[in-house]
Amino acid sequence: MQIVINAGGTGTRLWPISTKTTPKQFVELFDNQTLLSKTYNRLRQSFDPEQIWVTVNQSHYNTARQILPGEFANNHILTEPEKRDTFAAVVAHSAVVSHFAGIDEPIIFLNSDQLILPEEQASQKQNQALQIINDSLLHNEFDIVVIGIQPTFPATQYGYIQIRPEDKDQYLTKVVPVLSFKEKPDQKTAEEFLQKGNYLWNFGSFSFCFSKLEAILAKLYPEILPAIKNIQKTGQIDLANFRQLPKVAFDYAVLEKTDNLGMIGIDFEIWEDIGTWEILAQYLPDLDQFQNHKQFAGSGNKVKTIYPHKKIAFVGVSNLLFVETEEGILIADPKYTNEIRKVTEWSEELAKSSNQNKAN
Repeated sequence: MQIVINAGGTGTRLWPISTKTTPKQFVELFDNQTLLSKTYNRLRQSFDPEQIWVTVNQSHYNTARQILPGEFANNHILTEPEKRDTFAAVVAHSAVVSHFAGIDEPIIFLNSDQLILPEEQASQKQNQALQIINDSLLHNEFDIVVIGIQPTFPATQYGYIQIRPEDKDQYLTKVVPVLSFKEKPDQKTAEEFLQKGNYLWNFGSFSFCFSKLEAILAKLYPEILPAIKNIQKTGQIDLANFRQLPKVAFDYAVLEKTDNLGMIGIDFEIWEDIGTWEILAQYLPDLDQFQNHKQFAGSGNKVKTIYPHKKIAFVGVSNLLFVETEEGILIADPKYTNEIRKVTEWSEELAKSSNQNKAN
């Protein structure tokens, strides 16, 4: 089994702690650890470093190298020559891994931007599920296997995986067939999903043997096979071959067009896709834990700063977020997640304008 940690995201909705230079997976958000470190450490409870790979944007190679422990081999840090969405990344990186591990070796892709608690229990449950996936793929039960998270509330921020009603009592211990994928639902639909019990949150994980994936791609996209074979043969991702791969999500390009899909479920106590301040703010400590932070005539305010010695006071306001880094300062209502993405764009425009002025 080979496990690939995706660490190529940008995290545009977590400005100013997440930037193009240092995206969220490389930032110490919890317990003085990065999300990448936490993901790697969970896997190391059960797997050897030789089984683990990390994918990053080319510009973040050195950042990942500094975060990962010395036991992790440099050639297991895989880079993308440019951003081309998840289809190109998954296909190209699986081709590289299969070059070294073999085309019939199960490959499992996991994301690095998720908070899973409690740590020890979460590691055990995740790694048991990965072993079940490995065995299922080796026995050719399914062409591709995904992971579903057992819902704990009617979430509208996640996509869902639908399985057969008769599999509700066994999806935690075996791989079961997938019926369909559902987009992020409205509140009423999410409540219906939770009540029915055969809809799980989409973990964003893909698992397959490269030989099976190649056969699927030969049917769906025969025109890109030469580029894929070149990458697999050389074990390297060059820009010319990479650009032959469509710029599209793997879910849409492959999962929704493949019939023989399986899913294993995991019942984490806490699972969060750390993609917005609205989610992350829930896990920031209360102000009363800090000597230099105080709120007057208000409540529910949160602080995330690299300058904890500074005095910060909230007066007459509630449920606001104060974030300060060397990049900038954010004062926001965490519910306005989409607006924060606009702030990222504005910040990048300012930086570009400043650099142009310096050049002139």
